[in-house]
Amino acid sequence: MTSLDARERPLTFAVVAVALIASSLFIVGRLAWGDWKPSTIADVGRQYTTGDPLPAGLVVRRSVGFDGQFFYRLALHPFTTTRAEFGLRFDQPARRQQRILYPIVAWIASGAGRARAVPWALIGINIIGFGAIGWLGAALARSAGRSSFAGLFFVATPGILVALAFDTGEVVAVALALSTLLLLRQGRFGLATAASTLALFARETTLVIPIGLLLATVWAKRQRRTYEIQGRAVPMTVALVPIALYAAWQTVLWARWGKPAFTSTDGSDLGAPIAGLVRAVRIWAQRGQTVDNAFFLGTILLVVALGVVSVRRSRAFTHEKLAFGVAVVLALLYQWTVMVHYATYLRALSETYLLGVLMLLEDSQSPAAPLGIGWVEVWGYLAFRVRMAG
Repeated sequence: MTSLDARERPLTFAVVAVALIASSLFIVGRLAWGDWKPSTIADVGRQYTTGDPLPAGLVVRRSVGFDGQFFYRLALHPFTTTRAEFGLRFDQPARRQQRILYPIVAWIASGAGRARAVPWALIGINIIGFGAIGWLGAALARSAGRSSFAGLFFVATPGILVALAFDTGEVVAVALALSTLLLLRQGRFGLATAASTLALFARETTLVIPIGLLLATVWAKRQRRTYEIQGRAVPMTVALVPIALYAAWQTVLWARWGKPAFTSTDGSDLGAPIAGLVRAVRIWAQRGQTVDNAFFLGTILLVVALGVVSVRRSRAFTHEKLAFGVAVVLALLYQWTVMVHYATYLRALSETYLLGVLMLLEDSQSPAAPLGIGWVEVWGYLAFRVRMAG
């Protein structure tokens, strides 16, 4: 059931309306916290200012700030080759510039990076992105034989609420990831290739989807058959083109900045399985943050665990199951630099959550209703925490 019939149409519009209204109300709360100054949402820290004049309208309220400050900086000049510009500096230039799509869209929407328009562009893009996620989520739910209203599970992705709160790129990345999954299900392989490529330029972790597709097509070839969707053979280029373009962009960044984009200040965000979580738990205890982090991580782990249990029963496509498997492995490899705070790991685990939800929607025995009731509590508490923490 993929068409928008008369019975499902109002439900789809309801999902989109919920997504737009909820995200807009949340932004109103964030703006109120920031004295109605839109640049406070980017959360620019004094540590990353240079002492030169700052862009018009920019407010600096804290010492370190959050990742949104680098998206803001890129929205002023996406293809910059200078570490310090506009009175701001990058901590890790290649790492920040690899997620260039959201800043490019904001740069265009703000009239080529006009300083006073950039903060509003970043906010507006994410709110529109929430509406798109509602529409795409409803369509994916229908394709799984569920009500359009189940699309709210995708809207409820915890990482995109954090992104909305701090002007980061996960909303755009999730919208494009859902577009990729939906277009593949519809057999529209050219558009799926384009959506997957764009998603990688929004957030590199969406790579799990083309990798899952590549594994599915290779496995089918080993069995001397073709991997098909909607009765059509899936060209291997649908997976290879995004992967190749991602590798090319990484090479450009490495050459430009002299350091790979996938490394962090402390070496790398990936390492021995579970080791990062073990270290993060110790840090949580030292900082008195165990309760919050255990609650938020537990909600994601619940979806992932139920998704893993559902994989065998799930009617999801092979490439979706493999992408979910790759996402779970990736989640196990995240180090303490990712797992140290819920605002970081909730964003990093967005793809794992989305694909887990898809496994559940395709499993007729999955407990979707209890999850839906519980998620109201999760979103409410997360909204309160990021609203108050700023």
